Amino acid sequence: MTRAADLLDRLSKEGILVPKQVKNAMLNVDLEDFTDYDVAPFYADRPVPYIESNSGNIKTISAPHMIITLLHHMELAAGQEIIVIGCKGGYLSALIATIVGENGRVNVLDPSTEVINHARERLTHWPTIDTRAV
Repeated sequence: MTRAADLLDRLSKEGILVPKQVKNAMLNVDLEDFTDYDVAPFYADRPVPYIESNSGNIKTISAPHMIITLLHHMELAAGQEIIVIGCKGGYLSALIATIVGENGRVNVLDPSTEVINHARERLTHWPTIDTRAV
């Protein structure tokens, strides 16, 4: 069992509703593509950093239970166009793009050019995701 599969199984046993489409996305999108930091905390259901900004702020990818809950409540479906405000390193957008599929679209807005540049570098093979600093 992969670390992601083990994590999703544990969260499900703890009462977190893990919809099938969210599970499939999390099993198919590699978190390590979006951070150079140690990902072990993520698999212990904790946030993981993805960038330290020039001003010294640490930006994180949210804990898995938060991501799962958010994606569940977004009620995503194939073909939708989604706007994401706040980049989260590109990981959340990649999960959403996986769920909405090749006929869907994800538009990512973030006030930080640094964060957007990080995400753009990590999302080069995601043609259905557009990123923009606002």
